[in-house]
Amino acid sequence: MTAGVAYLRRRTVGRAMRAYRDWVGRAVGWWTIVYLIAWLVIFVIAGLETLTPLAAPLGGPRPYLVGVFVVAFMSVILARRAPPLILDRRDLFRLGLAPVPPWSVLRWRFMLKAAGLCAAGVFVGLVWTALAPALFWQATPFAAPVIGLVLVARFCAAWLVYAYRAVGLRAWHVALLGSVLSAVPYGFADALLGASPVVLVAPIVVVTLGVASVRSSLAEEWPPRFASQSLVLTQLQAMRLMQLMAGMAGFIRQAAADGGERRRLLAALYDTPGATRPSRSLPLPTVEAPVWRAFAWRALTHFWRAPWWRQVTTLSLALLAGGLAAMVGPGGGAGALGTAQPSVGALGSLFGGPLAVFAAAILVARAGTALLGPEFAVGVLPVDPYSRTLGRVAPAAAAIVFALLAASVLFGDAAGGLFSGVALVLTVLLVVEKYGSWSGAGAARWEAQLVAALLAALPAFVLAAFGVPGWTFGAQIGLLLVVSLIGV
Repeated sequence: MTAGVAYLRRRTVGRAMRAYRDWVGRAVGWWTIVYLIAWLVIFVIAGLETLTPLAAPLGGPRPYLVGVFVVAFMSVILARRAPPLILDRRDLFRLGLAPVPPWSVLRWRFMLKAAGLCAAGVFVGLVWTALAPALFWQATPFAAPVIGLVLVARFCAAWLVYAYRAVGLRAWHVALLGSVLSAVPYGFADALLGASPVVLVAPIVVVTLGVASVRSSLAEEWPPRFASQSLVLTQLQAMRLMQLMAGMAGFIRQAAADGGERRRLLAALYDTPGATRPSRSLPLPTVEAPVWRAFAWRALTHFWRAPWWRQVTTLSLALLAGGLAAMVGPGGGAGALGTAQPSVGALGSLFGGPLAVFAAAILVARAGTALLGPEFAVGVLPVDPYSRTLGRVAPAAAAIVFALLAASVLFGDAAGGLFSGVALVLTVLLVVEKYGSWSGAGAARWEAQLVAALLAALPAFVLAAFGVPGWTFGAQIGLLLVVSLIGV
């Protein structure tokens, strides 16, 4: 059976490599790649020749290096329950259920990923070897192999933690040994600060122990749920690749929207309770209800099914955003938004000005995105943009405006603070939802939130610069009307 596994590898992997080689030759050209590599080598050599030692070496970086290595090894203990190594679809269906030892099936994938990590570590080590003489006056010829072996050892530790956690065991010996060897004399940290060949002993020992432990963990049976998680991860990788190709081709909306499939796959990967079959749901709207109520129900249900700590965090952020939006408002009537008025006392002086409007808009955008509900593909669904925007914005606007009203009453400014604050909140929420849906970036991304905050605070900045801050409230109302009429 082992010979059959090797035969299947040659047939499938070899054919895939030949197809990839032909595609690269036709799409890019191997001579183009050689030309680019030659110029890269020239630029690297020219950069190394420009390095000159400092007049005085920098302070000893050993404590920081020890901390980096210890965190790298200890972080695998706190990692989530996803495998660091998977079978692809070909291996999963043809070899995952074969009557052979799991190690003979997974060995190719393991060695391939270990070689990639080792190559990445060698590259980082070569960069360190080139910079260390100029920065620290230290020759470190063994930094490249040591960092490469350290990354392989960490990979082995991550696999052992995953494989044995599924059966209730604590396989932390490689991670703990790596953490200890990071701080001992002639350990990992000293390999980046000295030229003694003794520093190679520690990484060789931990890598040998790690590979032997990984092989023994795959001697008889697969870890539980490994096959299903491999299938989910291959689907996620294919989805990410298709989105990348769509983005490179200019199809921005299709590149960013996944119709909720990614969230369902992640829920299945991490076995999130109630994610694929929720146990909590709000009453459905009636058939005669308008379309926007369906989107509002979708957003509220998404919030209702979230963990309690996320609900508390979202509501707290909404209360804070509403309070800040009320405090940056004028001191009475429809005055100048973003100008400090004496009627609100010290708080008005503290939170006044266009910068305060921008800060409040950022906070409103951050709080509102948690209440807009999940994203979906806008460009491929027959959805009325006005109904979608109204339904998604309604829950967030209700929560933040309620907090704004409470803050206005508390500060004795229920008129001006409420009117100007509501205009700011609605402008930010409408812009962040419309821009996130139109661009495909999603409202939860900082890009959409920054655009919404800048646009909402633009009247305060511009009119304050022209010396007419009293017109800001009217300009804000006009901007809100324009944004609400944009059908995207």
